[in-house]
Amino acid sequence: MKMKYIGIVVLVAVIGWGAAAIIKKGKDVPTCVPQNGAKYCISSNKNMIEREPNKADAYTFTIFNTKGKVVTNFITAHEKLLHLIVVRKDLGLFQHLHPTFNKQTGEFTRADATFKSDGEYRIFADFTPEGEGNTVIHEDMPVGDELAYPAMERLMPKAKYEAEGYTVTLTTNPTEVRSGEMTTLSFEVKQGGRLITDLEPYLGAMAHAVIIRNGTLEYVHTHGIGSHQTGTITLGTTFPFGGDYKIFLEINQKGIVRTFDFVVPAIQGVAGGHGKGGHE
Repeated sequence: MKMKYIGIVVLVAVIGWGAAAIIKKGKDVPTCVPQNGAKYCISSNKNMIEREPNKADAYTFTIFNTKGKVVTNFITAHEKLLHLIVVRKDLGLFQHLHPTFNKQTGEFTRADATFKSDGEYRIFADFTPEGEGNTVIHEDMPVGDELAYPAMERLMPKAKYEAEGYTVTLTTNPTEVRSGEMTTLSFEVKQGGRLITDLEPYLGAMAHAVIIRNGTLEYVHTHGIGSHQTGTITLGTTFPFGGDYKIFLEINQKGIVRTFDFVVPAIQGVAGGHGKGGHE
């Protein structure tokens, strides 16, 4: 039986300079001071635990609005109330996590948050408050030696991923990628030299792609269409600015989620042409 997933969904959140900041007001109530149009902030336990690499510790946080009120009503998007995207700031490590939620307190918890190496990490919270559009905010997390793995000035272009018997190729011509314009990214997924024929949906989509700009860490999240019988995936997105972007492509094969990474040097196109999108 052939399966087709129709439609391309794009989320672009330009938050490279910080989505929101927390200023303590009194003893317990934080005031949310939004930046770059964000209406929410994260208040977490990041300063209560000295994070060490490869050591599991709880990461607990709440989402606050500009009135200092904890947000408790969220809309499920791609089968989850909130997606945590964790990247080391040099873009060398990536995780896509899903915390548990206590609606009574508004508290999200990832009990086994584990950072694989020293360095400074950025944690993106990707969610949809009830009655509003998709929102992405972030906070930074130092782990061990936070000066390890500093961001690189440039990333080498990478159009092919080869490991553990898989060869995944970005077939889109990178010279056609310009910022501010809708771009179609196409991939071929092979295992043992053959196009795989057993792709399965992951979180309501044939593929997920998180795309992050090197250095300033602008964030893009998009979902792909494809056929489980052809081993091909296509997704559409808009790169907000020129620069080097790392693409983390996630697919599900026989219940196992695998991540493949690529680097695309986007040419500067329409200045500041980024727009906004959302989950549908």
